[in-house]
Amino acid sequence: MSLEKKKLSRLFKVLLSLLASLVFWLASILLPPATSGIAIPGLEMSVGFLVWLSSLLLSAIFLLHALALVLLFGERLTDKFVRRLGINEEKPSKRILKEVICIIAILLIVAAISPFLKAIEKLGDELTAITTFIALGIIVILIYDIGRGIINETERKLLP
Repeated sequence: MSLEKKKLSRLFKVLLSLLASLVFWLASILLPPATSGIAIPGLEMSVGFLVWLSSLLLSAIFLLHALALVLLFGERLTDKFVRRLGINEEKPSKRILKEVICIIAILLIVAAISPFLKAIEKLGDELTAITTFIALGIIVILIYDIGRGIINETERKLLP
């Protein structure tokens, strides 16, 4: 398969995942009012809540799939960008630059999805906080790895 066909195939997969995510998100808005009057015997919740929760989870799964495909594309794009800067593949500076780009991407993604999470009834603030803490944890790990890489590279150059 040629390179152009692979790119088009990946783009098509991303678009399909985003479309499926949008469909399930719209279902999470439109279907619960139609089923909110039906109660589940034995459980103290309505069918509307379960429909809302399941369709929102499916929407999130498709959105994460699209995000994974975009990140894979971003990884390859970062490789090309780093090569054009003249950074060799075996150098730790390439890994450090990739991790800085990942930190920026994480910050942008969290900033983009926080308003959507906050809009969710009953769970919005908690989901926003959980997402923020997960992103913070990942960023701390990446910063630690960047620091470790800088220390190792400095030791390698300064110590015989």
